[in-house]
This record gives sequence, structure tokens and C-alpha cells, in this order.
Amino acid sequence: DMQRILWRSTPSERLASYRLLTVTYGTTPASFIATQCLTVLADENKTKFPDASKAIKNDFYMDDLMTGCESEEECLQLQQQISFITNSAGLPLRKWCSNSSAIRARLSEFSEDPLFALEIQKEDAVKSLGLHWKPAEDEFRFYGVMKVNTSKTTKRVILSDLNKVFDPLGFLVPVLIKGKIFIQQIWQLKVDWDSTLPEDIQRRWDTFYTELEDLRLVKVPRCTSVTARSQIEIHGFCDASQEAYGACVYVRSKDQSHKWHSRLLCARSRVASLKGESIPRLELSGALTLVHLISKLASAWEVNCRECYLWTDSTIVLGWLNAQAVRLKVYVANRVAQILELTDPKQWRYISTEENPADMISRGISARLL
Repeated sequence: DMQRILWRSTPSERLASYRLLTVTYGTTPASFIATQCLTVLADENKTKFPDASKAIKNDFYMDDLMTGCESEEECLQLQQQISFITNSAGLPLRKWCSNSSAIRARLSEFSEDPLFALEIQKEDAVKSLGLHWKPAEDEFRFYGVMKVNTSKTTKRVILSDLNKVFDPLGFLVPVLIKGKIFIQQIWQLKVDWDSTLPEDIQRRWDTFYTELEDLRLVKVPRCTSVTARSQIEIHGFCDASQEAYGACVYVRSKDQSHKWHSRLLCARSRVASLKGESIPRLELSGALTLVHLISKLASAWEVNCRECYLWTDSTIVLGWLNAQAVRLKVYVANRVAQILELTDPKQWRYISTEENPADMISRGISARLL
């Protein structure tokens, strides 16, 4: 009712009022309206199809749906329910894909549209949200992470190349943080945006870019737990160096034979300030980054932040978290307050640097590019 058009073919005709019945691309509220349509559909079908409603509400990102179930039958049932709901509103979903060959074969029977279900070969990969997923092996792979313009290396070109990499889960943090620090160090040279960089710096950048080709060999399992009903634990790690700080989260699950498995879930990093903060303060910033990461994870997985295990190799940070706030300086007190707002001091544990997986962020950048 808020989107109407007055129209007549000739000046002699009476004005007719038309109401838009579809989402019109190009208008300012188009993206919100499209997303809100899915939310309304999910709410309207919450009682009849609770699982499908939850998937529509939580597992869509723009026009991509990424969801799943523990068994093939449950997955097919979920797909049919989601399709029924979206089709009722004139939003048919296409290009279905699965890591199960049996499900892919069944999907092709539901529609004569050649694009309804994708035909996947063993080496094929499906790209979604910047990730290459190989359904046959159920792994994330990294192909063509960065395409660099080698004709002229400038500060603008390098920054543009780095921003082309979309890494929503932070799997490439130990590698990409090198490029971010490289940009920060170029900033200190105070060169113009479009001035050609010195040859030695260009060579170092080219070397870094060449090393990115090795990311083709990296394989990240998509599934983070043995089964959907496995006993799981969430462990978060944080660390810092003089150049950067960051955090990573692992999911630990137990299989039927009582054997534990651990998988990387997500990671995040930040470049340290040029002001030269002390290592303990950077470690505290890493701990705060971990809390923010855990908070988002807890919201998505519907778990309690205070049930997660948090690890740091800084005894000073552990001391700050257990100290009285009045004894801390403002910088430290503010960050400690933010950390303790979502977590408990008893959650925090000490881990040696050698055993801390987040140390990859600091170890990976220990050798300066400049």
C-alpha cells in the first residue's frame, strides 16, 4: 500500500492507481522488503512448519539459503517444506545442491527446470558468500583468493586487491593479516595513493601474492561436529603480538566411541595501533575480540556465552580479569568491564604459547614485510 503509481496512457483518460505487487529492484527499500518478506513467511508458517520456519528466518543470507539436517530424509522434508512456503509467495528457489548424492538425485525429480538442482561432479565447487564448497568432499576450498594488478603497484592498488578477498569466517586470518600489516607499514612511508612503490617493496608484495597460491591446498571441513546430537564444547583462544591481535573459536565434539574431535569454526584479527601499545594491553584487546566473537556465536547457535571455555597465554590479562575494578587504569578497566559483562572470570584459563592455536596470528606475522 505504500508503493503506488498513478498512470494514464493519454491525457484524456482518468488517472488509474496501481499498487506494486512485487519487489522492485533498484528502489531504496528493495533489499529490506525482500528480507522482510522471508521473515513474514517464516512467522506465518511457524506453527505448521516449525523447522522450515526457523531455517527461513535464520539460514538465509540475502538470496542464499544454507541449512541442513542430520539425515537425508529430514533434509528432503525440510527442502520440500521450505519450497512450499516460498512458492506460496511467488519466491521459487532454484539451484539446490547437497553433499549427498542421493538427495541430489531426488531433488532433480521435483522439477523439470534444468536449474532447479545443480549437477555436481566430484571436482566441482559451489561458490557462496565468498567460499568455494566442494559438495562431493564436503569441504571448503580457496581458489583464486586474490587477483592482483601487477602492471603498477601502488598503495591504492594493494588496498583494492586486499579488499577483494571476502573471508566471512576468518579461515584465512593468519595469511591476510600479513597484507593488512603491509598496508599499515606502507602508510608510514607517507607515499601518495597513486605513486609507484619502491622496487624492493614491490618485490616483497609480489612474494606475498605468490605465496597465496598455496591456499589452493588448504581444506576446511564444512561440518564442525561429528553428528548434530553430539556432545560439544566451544573453546575460544586469543593472542597478540606487537603488530596484531586476534582470536579463534574451535568446536570440540565426542563421537559414539567416546573419541573427541576438534574443528576450527571461525576467527578474527585486528591490526595493532601505530601508537605502540604494550603487549599486555594488546593481549587484553585480543581477549575482548574473542568475547565479541563468542557473543555472536552464542546468538547464532542459541547457547550461553558463560558455558564456553576461554583461553589466553597472558597471565597479566588473567590477573586483570580477577582484580578489583577500582585498582585498574581507565583503559584496562573499560575493556575488562566489557569482557566481564558477557563472561565470567572462572571461564578464563591459562594456556601456554606453544599450545595456543591463536598464536598463529602473531607467529605468522612475526617477520615484517618491510
